[in-house]
Formats: sequence, structure tokens, C-alpha cells
Amino acid sequence: MLDKKRINTMRKRLGSASDLVNNDSYLPRARRVQMDVTSEEFDAICRLARQADNPQHYFMRLIAKDRLESTLKHVRRLLNRSVEVIRYVAKNIRNTNSRWLGWVADMVADANYSMADVVNMVDLSINKKHPDRYLVGILKRGYVNGQL
Repeated sequence: MLDKKRINTMRKRLGSASDLVNNDSYLPRARRVQMDVTSEEFDAICRLARQADNPQHYFMRLIAKDRLESTLKHVRRLLNRSVEVIRYVAKNIRNTNSRWLGWVADMVADANYSMADVVNMVDLSINKKHPDRYLVGILKRGYVNGQL
């Protein structure tokens, strides 16, 4: 049972995310998700929802019970991406799009490459005819201590 006091308390604890919940009966679900995930993950879910055409609807779909695991998987992948890697690759390799940069950042994060390894990989691929394709090849084969 939701009374005014409980609704106000949940909206206060949700903070800026409370504007993404347009129906008071869904406040407990939003609050439960907020308590179960880290604050960075919850903020990333809210940012994703705010980018949609209908943020309230998209937010509720993101935190639905059947979609929460896939949402968290996607959000964690986004949070593991290194901004420095994306900037360095975008600066040195031309003609790249955001989807390709995201893929490169995911591959670097999955393999736990250091920034020095990324610099070496980019330096190897810059002098090639198609540096973006060469970098993809390096990432697919693996890069260990300067060896392909």
C-alpha cells in the first residue's frame, strides 16, 4: 500500500531519477533497483533513459525484471570503457565512427591492455594503408608484450 508519506520518501531517496517514474506504483521497483546496483550503474541507467524519446517508458523497460540483467551487462560494459583509449585512438586513427571506437574500447577493456600497449598498437597501425583494419586485426589476434 502506498500512502503519501511513503511516496514522498521514495521520491526523495530516488533523487533526480524520480522524474523518470511517472506512476507512483512503480516507485518501489525503481527504489529496489537503486539499492541493488551501485550508484554509478544506476546513474548510467538514468542517463541512458534520458536519451530516449520517451524517457519514463524507456527507464521502466530498462529496470523491468526480465531486462535488468541485460541492462546491467550493457551498462557495466559502458562503464569499463576507458575514455583515454577512445580519445587516443580517435585522435591518431582517422575516419572512425563511434560504434567502431566503442568496439575497440570494449576489446581493450576485455583484454586488460595498459595504455602503453594501446599506444604501441596504434603506433604499429598508423603507418599501414588501412590503420583501422590493422588495429582490428591486432586486437582480434591478441597483443602480448609488444608481440602480435
